[in-house]
Amino acid sequence: MLEGYDNAINQASNDSATWLFACNDYYSKQNSIKIRNVLNDKRKNGKFIGSAPSYGYLRDPNDKGHLIPDPEYAWVVKKIFDMAYNGVGLSEITTYLNDNNIKTPSSLKRKNPNSKAKYNPMWTISSVKKILKNQMYVGDMVQSVQTKVSYKSKKKKSLPKSNWDIVKNTHEPLVDRFIFESVQNNIKRTTKTTITKREKRLFENLLYCKECGNTLTISYRKNHDYWTINCNRYSRDPKRRMCEPHFSPYDKLEKALLEVIKNTCKKYLNKLDLSEISKSINKKDDSDVNNSINDLRKQEKALISKLDMLYQDKFNGIVSEEMYLRISRETENSLIKIREKIQSLRDAKNDKKINKNDLKNYEDKIRELIDIDNPSRELIGALIDKIIIDKDRNIEIIYKFSMLNA
Repeated sequence: MLEGYDNAINQASNDSATWLFACNDYYSKQNSIKIRNVLNDKRKNGKFIGSAPSYGYLRDPNDKGHLIPDPEYAWVVKKIFDMAYNGVGLSEITTYLNDNNIKTPSSLKRKNPNSKAKYNPMWTISSVKKILKNQMYVGDMVQSVQTKVSYKSKKKKSLPKSNWDIVKNTHEPLVDRFIFESVQNNIKRTTKTTITKREKRLFENLLYCKECGNTLTISYRKNHDYWTINCNRYSRDPKRRMCEPHFSPYDKLEKALLEVIKNTCKKYLNKLDLSEISKSINKKDDSDVNNSINDLRKQEKALISKLDMLYQDKFNGIVSEEMYLRISRETENSLIKIREKIQSLRDAKNDKKINKNDLKNYEDKIRELIDIDNPSRELIGALIDKIIIDKDRNIEIIYKFSMLNA
């Protein structure tokens, strides 16, 4: 009797909880629909509802849904369009902005505590191109570029331009429409002439610069008929030497990498019982991750101290304003990367548990790699996480199968 009574109470509690969850879900959905309808009405009327206006604009203090030119940065947008209209390339515009220490869009958004924009103190070709393609600068309100996947999720997806909400002439333009359209045509022409269809190299998108963490770009030198690698960050702006050149013939590198990878695979294949390997790997992974996080924490602390000392040196007149800006910018950039690495390690810590089936899968791929002369990009990508190369051409191969990293 008592057991039946308890079961009845538990069942009633479960039914009640299910009903409450259903109600909460219903009201959440209804509230989401109401809020979305209000925002849609504002968008249709050309009112700005975003978290931060486009670079060069501010919210009108008398009407939060209206934009006005930012007296401090509107000229930068005009300058970018003027240079592009007069045939100056994206790389040259980027160099001009960095040489003149002009603040980037992400550095301004960083002041906004609600902004989730990634901080980058340096202008890049992509950030310049984003401004040049932004229709907001001709005075049109452009919104609904993205939408939430569902009312329960914070994830967003991009929408096709046909679904965007565009209301013309809602605010003061920073750029003439004729100039804007001319620049768009220039961008399209440049894109068509620079994009060439080619088969990707075997290790493309796996090569990284040890000094700055950027990818090493693989390029074809037509005049000499061979492929080369170079640091992407250095090649974007060699004048400022934001990194070191890693110029090297690619084909020679590919041959050397394949030889090293095959030798490593042969060396470690079938050395231990699979179940013992699984235990040792999981234990080693946790220890390695914790050690890596501790090392990064020490680097983070050292960089913070460096920034504090640098500020004191500037305050005491030991370093110039120009040197302070340059060193602090580089240090802050390094600090951001270290914090991102720490977060990545934490996120990945629980995803590195390897079971016996995973090991068997790795073993099959290792055998396949050893047995063939020309492996596919898919096979290489299944075994290799990344390949790090420094300015002196020293190479570190990071395998996805951590036993190979021993």
